[in-house]
Amino acid sequence: MSGDRLKRTPFFDFHVASKAKIAPFARFAMPVHYETGVKREHLIVRTSAGVFDVSHMGEFEISGPDRNAFVNRPIPRHWYDVYLAGRRVDMVRSGGFSPSLQAAIGTTYLPIHSTEPGTKIEIDCRGKRVDAEVVTMPFYRDGSVRSRRG
Repeated sequence: MSGDRLKRTPFFDFHVASKAKIAPFARFAMPVHYETGVKREHLIVRTSAGVFDVSHMGEFEISGPDRNAFVNRPIPRHWYDVYLAGRRVDMVRSGGFSPSLQAAIGTTYLPIHSTEPGTKIEIDCRGKRVDAEVVTMPFYRDGSVRSRRG
C-alpha cells in the first residue's frame, strides 16, 4: 500500500483481543484466523453462531431514471410460492435474475398437465403475485450461447 495505513473496522480491537492473525485485505486490517484454529472456528459457527464483519465492504447506491423499477422488480427466489389457476401448487426450487437473458427465471415442480410451454402461473414475490409462464428448457435465447473454443 505504499506506506498508507490500513483502515480498521469497528471490530478491529475485538479481533486483536481475541488473538486473531491480522492481514491486509482491500485496504483494511482484517482477521484471517484466530489462534484456536480454523476447524474450531468452523465448529463454533456450526453449533452456536458466527458473525461476519461486513464494515469493510463497499456501499453503492442505484442511480438513474429507472432505479426504482430496477430495485423493485420481482425476482423469483427459493421458497416463493407458485400458483396455478389461483391454487398453490409448489414453490420456487431455484430462481434469480439471468444477466445473459436480462430476465427473471426460476424452476418449480408442476402437475404434469401444466407443463406445456405458455402455461400461465403466478409467483408470490414478497407478498405480491407476479405473472409468469412455463417455458422450454434450457433458459437461453438463440445466439446467446458462445463457444469457448478458439
